[in-house]
Parts: sequence; structure tokens; C-alpha cells
Amino acid sequence: MKKILFLTATALGIASGAFALNPTNSFYIPKKGNFLFRGDASWQRIQDKTGTDTYTSIDGMYGLTNGVALIAGVYENPYLLNYVNSFAQSMKASRIPEIGIRFAPTLDNGLRVAAEAAYGVGAYGSDTNKHDYIRTKLTAGVDIGHFIFGAFADYTHYYRFAKNVPEYEWVNIHNADFYGGGLIGTYTLNDKTSLDLTWRHTFKEQVDIRYRYRSRVKGNYKDAIKVSATYEFRDGAYVTPYIGYDWMDKAYSRGRLGPRNTTTFGVNVAIEF
Repeated sequence: MKKILFLTATALGIASGAFALNPTNSFYIPKKGNFLFRGDASWQRIQDKTGTDTYTSIDGMYGLTNGVALIAGVYENPYLLNYVNSFAQSMKASRIPEIGIRFAPTLDNGLRVAAEAAYGVGAYGSDTNKHDYIRTKLTAGVDIGHFIFGAFADYTHYYRFAKNVPEYEWVNIHNADFYGGGLIGTYTLNDKTSLDLTWRHTFKEQVDIRYRYRSRVKGNYKDAIKVSATYEFRDGAYVTPYIGYDWMDKAYSRGRLGPRNTTTFGVNVAIEF
């Protein structure tokens, strides 16, 4: 009986350990010496019918060790575009390149932890409203069978918007702070397919606006949920379609300034080599 139990436990351990993380997971690190390239495209619809928009990004990682990777990418920021488009249609948020690092060591007993930090270099932005930013994220999780459960906290500070804005602009963002956190869950169907669910709550948003005189807009992008499915269609090559919904508290979403409820559809393609 003991032998049967031992063999069963060993088999379960092998089965659960054999499933690799997908590249959209916060704990993912490419193998030492490997590159990861990702491309993302999404379409966003604002629910109060004020408009739609598309967003694209490219990024990548390089595995320094089996638990540390360099990050580099070029992004548009939907949060800022939504804020900006709400009160100054002539302004556009830049496509900002960033550099950073992700640390995700291997722990015992199925525990996971990941920390990352990155700096967005606004000097290389794509339009007159260039800005810099600093973002950080900490994630902790645990493996339970074919599931990974985790929680995360993140913070991003955007600043130096006004350094390239013409003097005649009557309104522009000066800086902005976003504080958030949430839960993640991953279920591995087999060695090729996994499902991910992410819920994020914004605890605080503060945007410092130069509107003839300086003022501040505070609000909460209350909650955001994202569901995705990842399929490894060939060794090291992944495709991840996803859908997300962001919603505000009703009192704030009725205001003239600030973001609106939005639905997002997108796809992410990743290759490790």
C-alpha cells in the first residue's frame, strides 16, 4: 500500500512539474542564454460609445540566469490614452521604450515569487507629449496540482510630461501615479495549453494636470478582469488570445474627466529562441 501511495505521489509530482509556464505569466523567465520576443495587438471599445482605439506593443526578455532576465519593449499606455482623450483630444500618449529586469527564482514546496522593475525612456517617445515612467511589480504564488494561484501589487509613476509640450497647449498632464494589485490564476490543461485569469483593482489614481493652473484629478479605475488562453503551437512558439473588461464606479465614470468603462480584445504572440 505504501509503495502504491509513493508511486502515485511521484507520478502526480512529475505530472504537475512537467508543465511549463506560458510567456504571459508573471513568473515566466526564458532559459539562460535564450531570448523571448513578444508582439501584442488589441482593440478597445469605450462603453459609453465615445470611441474605440487600437494598441500595439513589442517586448522581449533575455535570460541572464534561470531566475533573472533583462526586459526591453516599446508600449502604448491605454490608461493614459483614455485619460488624455477624455479632456484633450489633441493630445496623444507616446509609444515609450522601456528597459528593466525580472527576478523569479525557483523556490521549494511549489512556492513562487517574481519581482520586476522597469524604466520608460520618454526621450525616445513618438510625439510631442513624451514622458518618462518608473514601474514596479511584486507577485507571489503557489502551485497546487495543475493550478497556480497568486497575488500581486504594482505601482507606476509617470512624469516629465511637460518637457516637450508647446506653451500654447491649454491643458496637459504633468505627472500621474497608479497604485494597484490583484489576483492571478493559471490552469494547465496539458503540456501545450493553459488558461489564465487576472483580476486587478486600482487602489489609487492621481493625475496632476496643468489646466491653465495646476489641479489634480483623483479617481479609481475600480476593477479590471482579463481572461486568456495560451497554446504552444510549436516548440517555444505561443499564441494567446484574450479578452478584458475594465469598469469604474458609477459616480466617477459620469464625470467629464477620467477614463470610461472599456472592453478589450487582443492577441499576444511569443517566441523563445
